[in-house]
Parts: sequence; structure tokens; C-alpha cells
Amino acid sequence: MKYTVIICDDDVKQASNLALKLRTAAMMESGETPETRIELEIGTIASSYGQVLEYLDQHPLDGGIYLLDIELGQGKDAPNGVDLAEQIKKLDQRAQIVFVTAYNEYMELTYERRIGSVDYINKNNPDLQRRLNETLRDAVHNLDTENFTKQMTFSYRLGRIIKNVNIDDIYYISTTKAPHKLRLVRKDGEAEFVGDIKSVDEQHEFLRKVSQSYLINPKNVRQIDLKKHTITSFPSGEVITFSRRFGRVMKALIKDYNLAQQELTK
Repeated sequence: MKYTVIICDDDVKQASNLALKLRTAAMMESGETPETRIELEIGTIASSYGQVLEYLDQHPLDGGIYLLDIELGQGKDAPNGVDLAEQIKKLDQRAQIVFVTAYNEYMELTYERRIGSVDYINKNNPDLQRRLNETLRDAVHNLDTENFTKQMTFSYRLGRIIKNVNIDDIYYISTTKAPHKLRLVRKDGEAEFVGDIKSVDEQHEFLRKVSQSYLINPKNVRQIDLKKHTITSFPSGEVITFSRRFGRVMKALIKDYNLAQQELTK
């Protein structure tokens, strides 16, 4: 899998050296299969607070790996690496922050500011390569775990609030009479949210489109009537109709899910 790395150090030589060591770490920590191979893309090697934020403004990231020096050498009152980490977290909530600095006394500051960094590494560590290997492994593990969790969750917005639902708890999503508003029927109730059926269909593979108005979760279907074109016995007890042109899709679902969990019946 490919991960983007941002390095910020006012010493360009140090930053370039870190980039080389990180590429070495990726090779050493990669598995033998494509799924376990770690590919790193160096997004930018910056020397200042502003350069990193400018890069993120032009190239937004979701789950980047950031190696930051704390002393950026821009004057006593200038933003430091901890300030930069706080701003990065606002722009990239899944950011994996790694402080690489020559000053151990700043470690407590990172805890006080609740940065939640992956590691705090001293540049002068004689075993720097081994430490970077371990840190990269931890950062990649964090991101992979979050990616899996994200895949298992359906998110929708209610005003300013983001709601997350386990995909196994979703029965179906349908259009409503109100334009650009969808109805979500789930295990513990239902909700309406702003969206369009086409976009939801394109973004979530676990759902199957059965008409212009309905997306179903096949895991929660127990009976399909191919003659009446109905899907029945959702745990919610509702019956919905699928379009005649989706007949082949329904036959495929019956076959696939019979094999998988014996929930669909002919």
C-alpha cells in the first residue's frame, strides 16, 4: 500500500537523510506480497512551518505520515514543530506525527499539548535506522487499522453532527419525496439525511442497487420473490419492490449469499 510522507526540518541535509532512511525502513518492513508491501511517496521535504501548510492546502491528505523537527530555526516566537503538528491534525485528522529532534526536553511539551504522536526520536540516536523501522511499522499499522474500521462503517451527516453506523446494521437506503434527502433504515431505527442515491451507490460496495429508489444490504435480506419482484423478511418486516431489469442482479445475489450464509432463498 502507498503512504505519503511529509518531512519538515530546517536542516535540508538532515531532512534528505531522513528521507533515505525512511525509504530503507519501508523496504525492510515490507512483506513479500503486494498487500503487505509498503510504498512511500515523499510528498514534500519542507524547511518551514509555512511550506508544510502550503503543501497541504494544495495537496490535502487523509492519513499522511509526518516527520517533524521541533526547532525549526525561525526565531524565538516563530511557530515550532509542535505548533505545526497541531495545525496538521486539523487538516489531516488521521495524521501520523513523528517528532525527530535533537532535543529530548521537548518531549513533555508534546504530551501537554495532546499531540498524540506515534514517536519522539532523537536525531543523535546511534540506532536511528532501527527506530525509524519500528516507528514506520507502527504508523502503517495505525493507518491500516483505521482503514479497516472506515470500511466497516457508513457515515452520514445530520446538521453539523457526523453519525457512524456499522454496515452490518443497515437494512436499506431509499429516496424520499423530498429532493436530495435519503432514508436510512437500520437495526435500531431510521434516519433521514441529505444525499443522492447515485453517490451513495458509487461510494459503498456493500450496498446493492435494486431500483432507482433503493439500495439494499444483502446481508440483511432473507427472501427474494423473483416472480413478484419483491424483497421480503428484512428484520424490519418491510417489503420493497425491485425493478424487472434488476432480475439478473437478484439471481446473482441469491446464488452468492446462499453460498456465503444461506440467508437468501429462492
